[in-house]
Amino acid sequence: MRQLAVSAFAVLLLLTGFAPGAEETNNVGYRIVDVKVGDHSIPVAVWYPTVAAPKTYVYGSGRTVGQIAYNATPKPGSWPLLLFSHGYSGGGIGQTGITVGLAARGWIVAAPDHSDAVMSVRIRGGETGDLNAALAYLRDKKPFNRADYAYRPREVRATLDAMLTSTDILVDKTRVALAGHSMGGWSVMTVALEDQELDVKAVILYSMGELNWWLAGKRYFEAEEFIRLKMPTIYFYGGEEKRINPRGPYAIFCQEHSPKPSELVEVLKGNHFVYNDRDIAPRSGGRPEQIRQIVEASASFLKKYVTGTSTIAEKEMVNAVSDQGD
Repeated sequence: MRQLAVSAFAVLLLLTGFAPGAEETNNVGYRIVDVKVGDHSIPVAVWYPTVAAPKTYVYGSGRTVGQIAYNATPKPGSWPLLLFSHGYSGGGIGQTGITVGLAARGWIVAAPDHSDAVMSVRIRGGETGDLNAALAYLRDKKPFNRADYAYRPREVRATLDAMLTSTDILVDKTRVALAGHSMGGWSVMTVALEDQELDVKAVILYSMGELNWWLAGKRYFEAEEFIRLKMPTIYFYGGEEKRINPRGPYAIFCQEHSPKPSELVEVLKGNHFVYNDRDIAPRSGGRPEQIRQIVEASASFLKKYVTGTSTIAEKEMVNAVSDQGD
């Protein structure tokens, strides 16, 4: 199991001779596209490599500021695609540290705003509540069940279809991966399990279902369901989630029952929202070093199983970190 900690991570990098950020990175472009889903449309935030120079850009309602090239021309060529599904009450621009970080490494990253009843951050602004309101909604008004939240996998699939058929931002259709945080993990995993014809090369799950497991003692997926997986998986969870849940992290259960190859990463001192920008979640969002390490671990996994461009040093680093015990 991989544990992301500054000291342990640094030692491993010295042993392998690989340093995060040493690879060539791209300038990052950003635009918003609208995707039709049945009788409605959803906005999708899209980051991608570009040669245009970045400028200061204020996202959504103004709480998140980044350095990107808004509406810039994509860098020539086709690029691998990562579809990112946010957690309940989040938004497509809630994890720009991760989405921009991966786009800089040569990925197109598409993150839709799901049609959640409570939205604490939105691609175009117009929030409808905060985290407390979202937790109250899930607890009192509409606890999680697959039927009530089936709109999310539909929106994942519609976004994926739109990106794969885009004639503007060209996707390498042979290199597609899915990622999701919390309920977003359920959203992308549902698509991966239900559509066996879908050519997805890997899935990244950031604390998928940990809140539901901790608060309600219910799993998003049971052991027998993972048997249908046909692609590599990597499960992240926060060290604080492990500390507060006497049942143990749901991510460990998922990884143990997923077909190999499947990897497990603990973000030391991270909570359920460590993947979020601190602009959005000032008290619970990830620190810069935590976000950097999450991006590096995600990028190494994607290189290993999707793009096939990992260097020998990077593969040794992944294997070395994976061998670390609890």
